[in-house]
Amino acid sequence: MTSTHTQTTNRRKAQRHEHPLRISWRVLGNRDYHFGEAALKDISTGGLAMQVDTLCRKGTVVIVKLDGLPEPYVGPWLLQAAWSQDLPAEHGKPAYLMGCSFTSPIQEKELQALLEAARKVTAAPVPAKASPAKAPLEFDPFLAGSAGEKRRCVRRKGLIVPVVLCRTDGGPRLDAAVVDRSLKGLGILSRVQMPRGTRLKVRPRDVHDEAFSVQVEVHNCIQKGQRWHLGCQFSRTPTANLLMQFG
Repeated sequence: MTSTHTQTTNRRKAQRHEHPLRISWRVLGNRDYHFGEAALKDISTGGLAMQVDTLCRKGTVVIVKLDGLPEPYVGPWLLQAAWSQDLPAEHGKPAYLMGCSFTSPIQEKELQALLEAARKVTAAPVPAKASPAKAPLEFDPFLAGSAGEKRRCVRRKGLIVPVVLCRTDGGPRLDAAVVDRSLKGLGILSRVQMPRGTRLKVRPRDVHDEAFSVQVEVHNCIQKGQRWHLGCQFSRTPTANLLMQFG
């Protein structure tokens, strides 16, 4: 029993890799779409641990980008908070160590390739900072093809993301709005009532490529004033990049 436990512990240690890489992250659906800074403390095939300044409850879905790494390692990666613990405050700010699990675990060979890319980045000399001439424009972390869109033009009222939806079997396109989202689905505010079981195709109103649509199924429909709140479940969980477009 002791021998088996020791072997398991050693195996887990071998799969973890500490790395002083700076990363950026945000909670899925946060109100300002702002990516905060964090420090990567540990990473394995199943998840990572990072030092952050905001405490997240267990189960919180977060989006992480490994800044400075080439594609496809930069992400964004979709993770779920599994645990957290307090750390001594730094520079007067609170600090927490948060462990997150990948929604889709990576393979060992993928992890090794990621670590090699990270080693090359951290080993490279830091370029001299350019003089602060003009503040750069902020861009939404959209998929390729929409990276030039200004954040404030695309997403306006916090958690509300305008979308276009239609039935998967055809029919008129309807304007609606995503008001909440999770790994399992979307909450959509619609002017039209949809019965349970209705299958819909949904895409952000400002992204016109149909390839960026997601398919959902209506699980409940509740009247909210003159509109209807559609509780929808993904037919298949979208990638992190795609889910980011809905908040």
